Amino acid sequence: MIANIKKFKLLQDKEDSLVEGLGVTMLINLAHLVSVKPINVATQAGVVQAYWIRLSNGKKYKATEIPEELSELLKNDVMNFAQLNGSEIDSINDVH
Repeated sequence: MIANIKKFKLLQDKEDSLVEGLGVTMLINLAHLVSVKPINVATQAGVVQAYWIRLSNGKKYKATEIPEELSELLKNDVMNFAQLNGSEIDSINDVH
């Protein structure tokens, strides 16, 4: 029997984040998902939307693809950047 398992595409290490399209597909039981936070990740092509995923066992992953139902919940919470004295700053409040 398959529980509430969904497919995520994860970045394995820092080199993966530099090459867009790299990563590993992993099936995760949503019952073990503690948090999903939108982030931006630098790639060779520029900055791409990604997510910090934290599981109940304490493991954290960067994901470039998450299930549609989760991304729909976060679609209005993408990170926005503003310029301040020539430097980019995150203009969304970081709530923990």
